[in-house]
Amino acid sequence: MESSIEQMRAYGELIANVAKTTDQFMHDNIGEAAGRDFLAESYPDTLGVEVGSSSEGFAEDGAGGAAAPPPKLAAKGEDVEVRLAEISSNLNLSPPVTDITDANAELRLVTAARLQMAKSRQQLLSSMVMLGINRIVVTDGSITAKVIFDMRASDKAKRNYTAQMNDRSSMSEKNTTKVEYSSWMSPVSASMTNEFATEHVATVGSAVDETSESKAEVKAKLSGEVRVNFKSDYLPMEKMATPEMMSVIQGNSTPYNPNRPATPAAGAGPTGTRTG
Repeated sequence: MESSIEQMRAYGELIANVAKTTDQFMHDNIGEAAGRDFLAESYPDTLGVEVGSSSEGFAEDGAGGAAAPPPKLAAKGEDVEVRLAEISSNLNLSPPVTDITDANAELRLVTAARLQMAKSRQQLLSSMVMLGINRIVVTDGSITAKVIFDMRASDKAKRNYTAQMNDRSSMSEKNTTKVEYSSWMSPVSASMTNEFATEHVATVGSAVDETSESKAEVKAKLSGEVRVNFKSDYLPMEKMATPEMMSVIQGNSTPYNPNRPATPAAGAGPTGTRTG
């Protein structure tokens, strides 16, 4: 809404500007410095801008000294008078200027250049205004914002127990009998040996294996969407300009012709004329 208001305000100012006479448009929009720069750029072989400096220097203790003289046109090259007469003819200046060392003559030439610039710019702007203005009108819209959090966590634990028992038992027995005798009628000797052994071995073993694992994961996602519905609208000049202003703008949009009669400005009396 605010942008549309600014656009309409700027368009209204443009209409008011191009509905002025060429003199008014020149005084309001094109200064003397612009006119000198235009001449120096259009005729670089004959004219240049000379910027003077004050001969008084700087005042003591930083006080304001004498102001520097304003810039002025300076002639250069050969056949200056002939070239100045040609430039005056191009600018429809009569009588022609042949010596720009005179301040009044230099001002006449600069003013003629400013008028030519004003005519050119005003013609272009008037043609644009005659076409009207296209604008964008927003009908409705929406703004959507969304935040998504994704959180994942896991905890895992594992424990293994191992127990083992080994029991071993062994038993052994050994019997030995020994009998000895000699000759006839000799006494007999005997001996007996008995060995008994028992072995028992018991082995017990245990083991514990424990594993623990924890995981945490967090994800955040931010998304937004702006949806605007708009349409193109056309605003004709008739909505913001009076018939008198439209007549002046239509005349200003026509390419400049020295033989064309001047067009009065909007709201001007019998003496209001368009310079050109």
